[in-house]
Amino acid sequence: MAKEISIEESTVIKMALSEYSKGKADFANYLIAVINSHAGCLKTVTFDKSAALFKRFKLL
Repeated sequence: MAKEISIEESTVIKMALSEYSKGKADFANYLIAVINSHAGCLKTVTFDKSAALFKRFKLL
C-alpha cells in the first residue's frame, strides 16, 4: 500500500467491495449502506432501484 493512502475501517471497505462485486448498484451505495449498518441502522432508504435490491436498503 502506498504511504500516501490511509484507509479507515478497512473491514467496512472490504464488506462494501464484496457486496459491490455481487450487485448492480454503484460502489458508493454499498459503502453508504455498510457504514450505516455498522452505525446501527437497519435499512438505508434509497431512490435507486438497483441499490434497493441489496438487503441493507429500502426503496422509497
